[in-house]
Amino acid sequence: MDWALAAATSVGIYSRQSKNLKSFIYFKFYTNKKEVLGTRGHKMTKKGLLKFTLPSFSTHKTRPEPEFVAFAGNLAERGKMLDIGCGIGLESDYAQKLGFEVVAIDKDYGCIRKAKEINQTVDFRQIDFFNYIKNISQSEFMLIVDSKFSNKLTQEQLEKYYKNISKVLKFGGYMYLQALSTDDDYCKKHCPQRKWTKINDNYIKYFSKQELLDLLHLTGLKVESFKTIKQKHPSEENGTEETYHIIVARQIVKKWEYA
Repeated sequence: MDWALAAATSVGIYSRQSKNLKSFIYFKFYTNKKEVLGTRGHKMTKKGLLKFTLPSFSTHKTRPEPEFVAFAGNLAERGKMLDIGCGIGLESDYAQKLGFEVVAIDKDYGCIRKAKEINQTVDFRQIDFFNYIKNISQSEFMLIVDSKFSNKLTQEQLEKYYKNISKVLKFGGYMYLQALSTDDDYCKKHCPQRKWTKINDNYIKYFSKQELLDLLHLTGLKVESFKTIKQKHPSEENGTEETYHIIVARQIVKKWEYA
């Protein structure tokens, strides 16, 4: 897929600002048809537009993450992929079109419902990660995608999470990880010491580079690439940027003994 062409078909539209909360509406264009992808905090009532409200901040997106598009498009091998905290499934949709067999999970009912409308072929499931992973065989997946899901986990959950990742990732398989950085302007301004916050009742943890490297090292994943980028938040008209770590790690343990 030509990413420049794909990006040109998606657009974000900013709506009004209420007293204490911005309301953002996004549309994805399929030829001449406008489809509402999601809102935050308010339902859209403007005449002629569909009503659709999703509470998760991941619903602001109107396209798959550009860094993931570049990574997945260059992978030579196609296999089974797990998209954790998939939101409305834009990365899953893109990967499935590349030839991956995709399982995508999110505990948010609204996100999964919308994801199934976008792509009826992907195996979307409304379930929490820790409940889902209990019944998954060792070395099940060739690719695991975490696009900001780790940011939603508490410190107590993180080590267990990454051990489970290593358990179900096959030898030679990849993990693609995109996580909000402690270098993010919001973190530096509002929570520079504790490195976590709550936005619209969503817990968000910010990671330093070393913290992520330590977590991956504990689980036997070898980091193949690590970079930090600034990217415009899709829900900000004024071009506010967020800072992310982008990590590609590979499973180098042939048999993961998990207790």
